[in-house]
Amino acid sequence: NIVGDKLRYTYNQGGRVGEMDGEITAREVNQRLAFRYGDAQFELTIEFRMVAQEAGTRLTHFIANTPLSFMTKLMKPMIRGALPKQTITAMEKVKEMLAAQGTA
Repeated sequence: NIVGDKLRYTYNQGGRVGEMDGEITAREVNQRLAFRYGDAQFELTIEFRMVAQEAGTRLTHFIANTPLSFMTKLMKPMIRGALPKQTITAMEKVKEMLAAQGTA
């Protein structure tokens, strides 16, 4: 995958299932991968940074979620509260998948 490649993101937020179109905005092999997604409700920026360490790789995940509609702006505090748990859960799943492949 290269910068500019188109992506589709499917999500379930508060019982609402949606899809966002996106694209890869940055890719530095073994260092950085970033995406931008958007729909009528949200704009998302997601970035992963990898740093080699003695015992493996440190993976840092960044997400910026910008609500666009009146309703999602009202829900912003609730979304902000749920985001850390969702992010930790997602990162734990990534770690499990890598461990299963023998790469963690």
